[in-house]
Amino acid sequence: MYKLFSRFSLILVLFISAFGMVSCNPDPDPEPDFKINASQLEGVWVYNHPEKGIWEEQKFLTNGVFYFSNRVTGEFSFSNKLVDGEYKIFDNDQVEFTYSVNGTPFTLTMKVSEITNYSYTADYNDGTSLGTFTYAKLLDSYDMQHGESLQPDYSDYVKVNITGYRSHDEKIAVVNYQNGEITAVSAGRTYIDVVTEEGTAVVEILVDANWTALTKNIGKNRDGVVAEYGQPFYEDASSIYYMNEDDPTIMILAFSLSASTNNVYAISAFLQENVSFESMFNLLSEEFYYYEKGTKPEESYFAFTNKETLSESNIGITFDWVQGLITFVDLTANQGRNAMNESFMDLSKEIMEKIQSIR
Repeated sequence: MYKLFSRFSLILVLFISAFGMVSCNPDPDPEPDFKINASQLEGVWVYNHPEKGIWEEQKFLTNGVFYFSNRVTGEFSFSNKLVDGEYKIFDNDQVEFTYSVNGTPFTLTMKVSEITNYSYTADYNDGTSLGTFTYAKLLDSYDMQHGESLQPDYSDYVKVNITGYRSHDEKIAVVNYQNGEITAVSAGRTYIDVVTEEGTAVVEILVDANWTALTKNIGKNRDGVVAEYGQPFYEDASSIYYMNEDDPTIMILAFSLSASTNNVYAISAFLQENVSFESMFNLLSEEFYYYEKGTKPEESYFAFTNKETLSESNIGITFDWVQGLITFVDLTANQGRNAMNESFMDLSKEIMEKIQSIR
């Protein structure tokens, strides 16, 4: 489903395809009335439009290094994660980017028309104008639990007048328009717009998706799992199951044990029915690397790795969209790496059959 495209911004690729942008006007541009510098670019910037299936995050360092991660879903579906490159400022208001994707070098420029501490607007160009886009400065990121409310102290980040707040996805988090209080609704990642007199910045909200804490259980023995989670509602020689009906995200946790070591080599999370599977898929695709060989998009079955390549990875991740089942597997175990190469569909089906039989 996902393929790496030769563009710095996924957003720009879509606009090329949809509108067939032509070259910029050859007339000379007027001299800019401002100059940008690396300290203005420093930090993290976000372009997020869930209704279009577009997300991108850029990070600039003052030493001329930048990183980007992005994702697009729809007719053209692809993603990149932490691609690094270099940038340089020239002609006062322009930035040249050089980077490579899959070993292929690329160059892209952007001409900045406006930049503040909270947003920037620029025209992107690779020899042809790709469009003008506005990115929001990322002020902070918060992990929240379903139903939790949070009142950030926005004065820590914003030194100008704030005129309002907006949520990018109210299925994940809502915000009080006047005072900016945030309430987590359901699992996923979204952003809260902080609208100021000098542009719109964002704070990131991540709800009910602490994969790191979950995967720390990989490698534990049976006693270690029971010590962490208590007595299971079902167990046998190869698995341990926990029912979490009060958990807003995960209904059932299944731990698969290695026959040779009796240690956990796979952890499966069966999602609650009211969880947005699309939001969970987006989370996985943003946090991990898409693994095409283990994926069967025609069956809504997707695979990821926690490092850029399978050989570098120690954890594999799969998402059975139809069943709402996310599985994390220890790739250092024989079962794990072999299964990842052949896809985890058999393990997914086995877990689902067992869940249906014991519920």
